[in-house]
Amino acid sequence: MKSYISHFESRLGAMTWRISTLVESETPTSEKVEVDRVVNALAEWAAGLGAQVRLHQQAIVGDCLECRWNTQAPGAPILIICHLDTVHPLGSVERSPTRIEDDVLFGLGAYDMKASIVLVQTVLEDLQALGLALARPVIWLVTTDEEIGSPYSRPLVEKLGREAELVLVMEFSDYEERIVTARKGVGIFQLTVLGRESHSGSAPGEGINALVEAARLVEPVVALSDPARARSLRQRLCAAARVITSSLASVTW
Repeated sequence: MKSYISHFESRLGAMTWRISTLVESETPTSEKVEVDRVVNALAEWAAGLGAQVRLHQQAIVGDCLECRWNTQAPGAPILIICHLDTVHPLGSVERSPTRIEDDVLFGLGAYDMKASIVLVQTVLEDLQALGLALARPVIWLVTTDEEIGSPYSRPLVEKLGREAELVLVMEFSDYEERIVTARKGVGIFQLTVLGRESHSGSAPGEGINALVEAARLVEPVVALSDPARARSLRQRLCAAARVITSSLASVTW
C-alpha cells in the first residue's frame, strides 16, 4: 500500500495541472454545448485508454458518458460514477480563477467533483501502466445533471447500478475523508400560491397579493429543517407580475 501512495504522490503535479484545466473548462448544468465539449474530450481520452465508449444522448443537458474496460473478465462489474456539471454560471472562473494556497487547490467545481474525475483518470491510467489490470469489468459513468437532481440520468444510473457488484460514487464525502455507505433522500417540491388580481389604484382592497401570502409561508417551511435528524430544506422563490399597478395573482415557489 505504501508503494502505491508514494507512486500517486509523485503524480500530484500532473493531477493538479489536469484538475486546473478541467475547472477552467466551465460546465454549468444548463450549458449543453459547453458540457458536451468536455464530455467528448473525456470520451476521446477513454477510447485512447482502450475503453468501449458510449455516449447517451440528452436533449436538454449534456450527454452522459459510459466507458467500459475488461469487458471479457468474469464477474459483475465495478461501477464508478462521477458527474461533470457544476452550479457555477459561465464566466465564473474568470472572476474566481483557480489558485493554490498552503498546498490546497481552490477552484470552482474542483471539490464537487472535477477532482474526482481526475482521480479516476489517473488511477485507471496508472493501473494500466503498471500492468495491474483489475480482475473484473469496470464501468465509468459520467453524468451531467447531478446538480439539478439527476432527472435525466437517473434511469441510466439505476440500470448500470443493478448490473454492478460494487458501485463507487466518487463525490467527496466530508473533511474527515470517511467512506459513506448511504445518503439521505432528496425531494423536489413545488408550491403555487394563488391570489386575486385587482387594480392597485381603483380597487386596492379587492386584491389578494400572492407574493405577500407566499412570504407568510417562508418561516414555517424553513422551520421544517432539522439538522439533528439530517433534514434540510432549501428554498427558491420565483414571482412575476404583468404590470406594477396590479396585485400579483400567482407565485410559484
